Amino acid sequence: MRSSLEGKVAFVTGVANLNSIGFATARVLGEDGAAVAIVDIHEKVHECAAALSERGIEASAHQADLTDSAAVAAVAEAALARHGRIDILVNNAGLALVGPREPYEDLVDMTEAKWDFGIAINLKTQFNCCKAILPHMIARGSGRVINMSSVTGPPCERSTDVGGRRYE
Repeated sequence: MRSSLEGKVAFVTGVANLNSIGFATARVLGEDGAAVAIVDIHEKVHECAAALSERGIEASAHQADLTDSAAVAAVAEAALARHGRIDILVNNAGLALVGPREPYEDLVDMTEAKWDFGIAINLKTQFNCCKAILPHMIARGSGRVINMSSVTGPPCERSTDVGGRRYE
């Protein structure tokens, strides 16, 4: 039996696909009673919020590059303005590019730019979200942070522009 999250607000990153872990996480939190502020770099985050709303879940969509600390601070403030609080931070955003467009590469052959991109998209995003949201949790004396990770991910099927580099 799941506990009720009535009156709680979850900030969930990496929600731009109806078949994603991020969307499923936001849906489950919403079904348990939480309002959800969902965030992604891709505009499809708005479609995901609409799908959650159709299920009776209070949802707001926020589009931002989570590797940009100023953008993260802005969407965190927008979510706080909309929902009044953030009780749960789910750091789900991340990316492992696989497939013919980005073949696996041995560390010895990897460029520093590719290394930096991987660190930014998979770790800096979590740092930026924690940095923006933890002060509000600390001020209220309550909050939960969930950091997700994976050893792989789906092929990058959408166009993504991160850190000045475009992935098609």
